[in-house]
Amino acid sequence: MNNQSGSSEKTIVLSKKKKDRKKRRVANSPRLFVCCGTGIIAYDLVGTQVMGRPTGLSNPDIPIFDEYVSKDHGCFISGEVGARFIAEATTNGILYSGRFLLPGEEVNLSDGDELMIPTFSDNRQMYIHLIVAFSKSRIAFWEEMSHSTFDRLTDLPGRDTFTAWMINRKHYLKDDEDLIVGFMDVDDFKRINDVYGHLEGDNALKIVGECLKARMTEDTIACRWGGDEFVFAFASAGKRRGNRILQMKDKITEATVGLNMRITVSIGYTRIKKSNHERADEWINQADQALYQAKRKGKNVVCEYGINETAIEF
Repeated sequence: MNNQSGSSEKTIVLSKKKKDRKKRRVANSPRLFVCCGTGIIAYDLVGTQVMGRPTGLSNPDIPIFDEYVSKDHGCFISGEVGARFIAEATTNGILYSGRFLLPGEEVNLSDGDELMIPTFSDNRQMYIHLIVAFSKSRIAFWEEMSHSTFDRLTDLPGRDTFTAWMINRKHYLKDDEDLIVGFMDVDDFKRINDVYGHLEGDNALKIVGECLKARMTEDTIACRWGGDEFVFAFASAGKRRGNRILQMKDKITEATVGLNMRITVSIGYTRIKKSNHERADEWINQADQALYQAKRKGKNVVCEYGINETAIEF
């Protein structure tokens, strides 16, 4: 299965707190679970909802962040009882019960029915799985599965979601835009654990996570990469990128005012153009190298990949 992320408030809302994602659902409404890689995104099926790939001109109700999925892939129509799916004239089709649906074909969906969208990743055919759930037990099972795709400590999205978001967003960069990919870690994190204890160390990571979530929008994403390391990405034009990164760093330190510990972070970042041909893991590696450069210069520092001086002027 391929990877993706979502930003609609009907699914994983990257810019909202966890409690906002657990909004009261419509009574007896079926749910759709979109499974991509290790990421699972949940939607209520209510009324008529278009499914497809977001573009600069369209924002489908059920976004599928994959370059091989068409912008109008189909739509779900749901009422008080039951749900239907209508296929559109898509570029790569959708599988139901082992066959491709014809453009305009309509199917009635039952509890546990599965739709599959074939995509490609690294020249391999992959599948995005869509599971429809009506029964309480099936909904509860898949909701538990979807919750496990978030980092439990910080409530930030997982790596697969982050990586898929980056790849998709880079595809839609404008000529004057950069995709900023940043790597961040907490300065002297081992000392925080040693001096204040591991519970306070966890609290420090939660504070960083809350600050990153507060600055996320539909055009920005962040992820806990592992340990005290975090990554973020956003699209930006001109000098605004510098202000956003410095504000992100400063807000984290400000959040610890009045606490026993003072958190600072160091950040390395890289700029990606639409014309760049590196793989997503290479973007992360570039930002990581810039972070090592920042660490060599001291603490509470920001550095850009490929530039020898601290990134103060933007």
